[in-house]
Amino acid sequence: MDSAKKTRSADEETFLDEVEKVHDLLVKSTGFADLKKPLSTNMTFSLLAEFYTILRQGSDRLTRELRQSVEEMKSRPAISYRGVFQETSTYRPGEVVTFGGSAWHCNAETTGVKPGGRAPTIWTLMVKRGRDARP
Repeated sequence: MDSAKKTRSADEETFLDEVEKVHDLLVKSTGFADLKKPLSTNMTFSLLAEFYTILRQGSDRLTRELRQSVEEMKSRPAISYRGVFQETSTYRPGEVVTFGGSAWHCNAETTGVKPGGRAPTIWTLMVKRGRDARP
């Protein structure tokens, strides 16, 4: 039976902890025997309001985390193929060029610095030139 138990996420655990807190508050304020009786309209609305608050807090937190992740991804350089390397072009991080039969990834903005040359921190070899194709 234990192996069949579903593993709960941190959010599910937090929610269940909050439900238990509400239950404990109800037990302390009304006594356990009263919980077996139907809830009054006021108590039902109070519970719904409490659950709504708990769900909203969790939803707001997840929304903030999601927005933060999206902004972080937006700030990352995207890979963009720029064609054959040209010394007069300016290249930015995330751009890829071909040079000498190999593909190179640009790590820092540069103009005129050839891949594989004097500034190895600017360019990273992405795909090394292979052997020429022969029939």
